Amino acid sequence: YFSIAPVIQDDEGQAVTLDRDVDPARVKVIGNTTGRPPFSGILRHRGWEATRVDLPPAPAAGRSVLAPAEVEVQ
Repeated sequence: YFSIAPVIQDDEGQAVTLDRDVDPARVKVIGNTTGRPPFSGILRHRGWEATRVDLPPAPAAGRSVLAPAEVEVQ
């Protein structure tokens, strides 16, 4: 249902530089983040993003529960 691709194409462990317009929803900057971009650092995780989402049709009305509630009967 999904196609995914790395957010950053470089290999993990490589040095990278983040431009001033880095999207915080796509890249989490960790470590010594004082000051303003550009930031230079080591890529610890490439990240993943969906490049295609092809879900089947939604079920009938009333079937939008993601996880049911649980009740323990004693």
